[in-house]
Amino acid sequence: MNKKVGKSYLNEVPHGEGTLTFQYPSFKGTYGKVAELIDSEGLKRPTSPEVASLVYDAWKNPNGEGESEILKILKNDWFWEFTGNFYLPKSNEEVNNGVIIVHNPDIKNGVLSMDKSSLIKRLNENDSDVKFVPFGYKTETQTPNELEKNSYIIARYGKEGAEKIA
Repeated sequence: MNKKVGKSYLNEVPHGEGTLTFQYPSFKGTYGKVAELIDSEGLKRPTSPEVASLVYDAWKNPNGEGESEILKILKNDWFWEFTGNFYLPKSNEEVNNGVIIVHNPDIKNGVLSMDKSSLIKRLNENDSDVKFVPFGYKTETQTPNELEKNSYIIARYGKEGAEKIA
């Protein structure tokens, strides 16, 4: 006897000017392994703003079938966000004393790989997947209003995402 359990899809998750589709159950493994499995299926790795939209949409209808499953995953496990942080200490270099945030960073041999010079180049080219936030943003406990206006949160999740997670 064989039982084949397939993937489920959550369609029409509002995001920006359009919608997203998420597949679950998610892949299992390390960050690098999960990225590899997502890539091998021809899927797109979810970034922080996209995960914020998924969770926000689930919270709006917590009793919905798909939504309750998302909230259960959030409570008992976690979601991978394929957004990386590259911290730069204070120095005499052009870009310093802050964090570079990059959506869908490179993963080589199962390990997150971020190269400072290539990230700075992408930043200078105004690559929309790369942002820089100077240190000084608030950390630790914050009110929803503070979180929504936090420069790091806005850079990582976008303005819409910051509003959603606040």
